[in-house]
Amino acid sequence: MCALGNIAGIGIEARDMVLECGIVNKILKILSQPIMNGTMLSYTYWTISTLCKGKPDPSIEYVIL
Repeated sequence: MCALGNIAGIGIEARDMVLECGIVNKILKILSQPIMNGTMLSYTYWTISTLCKGKPDPSIEYVIL
């Protein structure tokens, strides 16, 4: 999770590349698992926030459910 956040944080091109891989749905599956420690949860939310940063905004098709 940390690696994904770091890659997405490089810049909007890298962020969009990560989003194009369909990572949002995969992250949501991880979040729906009942067993998740606090550290992993923190990294997961940080990654989501990184995927939403930058101008121009990420394409809605990658972040909508």
